[in-house]
This record gives sequence, C-alpha cells and structure tokens, in this order.
Amino acid sequence: MQELLHIVNTVRTNKGLPALAALQPEMRLREDLGFDSLDLAELTARIDERFHVDVFA
Repeated sequence: MQELLHIVNTVRTNKGLPALAALQPEMRLREDLGFDSLDLAELTARIDERFHVDVFA
C-alpha cells in the first residue's frame, strides 16, 4: 500500500497538490484525490510500470 501511496503522491505533487499521509479504500480518484483524465492516465501508466500489471485486463 505504501508503494501505491507513493505513486498517487507523485501524481498529486506533480500537479501542485499536497501529498497525502494515507489512502483510504473509500477515496474517489476525481472527487477526493483531485485527479483529472490526464492524471488518471499517468496513474495508470505508473501502476503498470511499477507492478507489471495491465490495469485494463
């Protein structure tokens, strides 16, 4: 979970948002994390690269 938090915080800080201390299962990507469609694409690519999973499979 810490690795995922690091990825999320990388995307957030790249767009000028503050880093989060923790992720909660009920957090929504757009509403709670402040991600737009480009952020979601970056998040997907980073998860794919780090964990070697196809999130669309």
